[in-house]
Amino acid sequence: MPAITNTPAVGQLAFPTGSGFFALYYGYIQSPAWSDKHLRAFVAGNPTFLIVGDGLAARSDIPAYLHTQRIKALQYVALGFGAGNADTIDTTVDTAMASGYDGIFFDQVSTAYGDGAFQTARYAHVKNHGAGKLVIMNPGLVPPDASMFSYADIVSVENQYAARIPSAWGIPAWRWLAVQGDPATSAAASAASRRETRARESALRSPLLPPLPLHSFREFP
Repeated sequence: MPAITNTPAVGQLAFPTGSGFFALYYGYIQSPAWSDKHLRAFVAGNPTFLIVGDGLAARSDIPAYLHTQRIKALQYVALGFGAGNADTIDTTVDTAMASGYDGIFFDQVSTAYGDGAFQTARYAHVKNHGAGKLVIMNPGLVPPDASMFSYADIVSVENQYAARIPSAWGIPAWRWLAVQGDPATSAAASAASRRETRARESALRSPLLPPLPLHSFREFP
């Protein structure tokens, strides 16, 4: 595998400018995209990136609308924990890239070392469409070591908004996305905890590299 560095393994991506927020929306999006009230609600939150749910790779109207709002659009694709069909996954990626998406959010990412080659190949396939295309790998938990960062621009974890990675890994904060999930099951334990999270989110509005991970909000339809 490629050596771990402070920059992505392929391409020259930098800290994403913008609000510092990600949004994930897995609901159906009406056509045309600008007419969908739920999508417009997300746009009003001014996220840096918006990840849309499975099955929307051919919807060129979605990235087109988000781009008018200066928001990058990412398509959700599941890897099946290393057991997904490579041809099917790559075809979905090709469709999304042709539709104008800015990157791929790979879900169901395996943390098993033996699946690294499969996942590296999926990363490389996205980068074949342009070094600036963004790849997020979402294993849903903190990886056991830094190797996943060699085939991901950003690594994401769910319901672990306060989780951190070892500083010894040398990974810049913008490459670590600690995602907050359904508030009904993963809300902050106390008002003080929520204030701390808000303080972290506010820090991300700085154009400088933030000291803590990116955060997101999610809506479940």
